[in-house]
Amino acid sequence: MRAAILRRLWLNMYLWIGVGLVVWLIPISIPGGVLVSHDGVGTLINPQHLRYTLH
Repeated sequence: MRAAILRRLWLNMYLWIGVGLVVWLIPISIPGGVLVSHDGVGTLINPQHLRYTLH
């Protein structure tokens, strides 16, 4: 009985730690991905940009 309660407690802690990390990491990773690929995004928004960067 005690082992089942401890297991349930551990699983709930594991779940909420994972949810908390996802809530924290998603807002960090989206702008990070945009910053890494900012030249590609800039080229999609402004195709003239590619012409100036190659010369």
